[in-house]
Amino acid sequence: MLVNNLYKHILQWKDHETPYTDKEFTREEVVAFEDAIMQHGAELRLVREEVGTRTIYEVVRFYGQWKKYVCQFLQVTKITNRFVV
Repeated sequence: MLVNNLYKHILQWKDHETPYTDKEFTREEVVAFEDAIMQHGAELRLVREEVGTRTIYEVVRFYGQWKKYVCQFLQVTKITNRFVV
């Protein structure tokens, strides 16, 4: 019975999105983040230590947004370079 109630609670929890509203990264934090990514790759614990002012959760969420942006930028650049003569 307890397991069944817990399962129902988990399903209910998954049905609702939780919006995260982190403060925007400052220019200095973005520079530190990108330098740390270049140095440590996707080892986000080390990246978080380099940034220093953010929690690991904020760094993980920012990494997801940053990676998505970089991939989109590279895709657009690749497409536009095909049409440049």
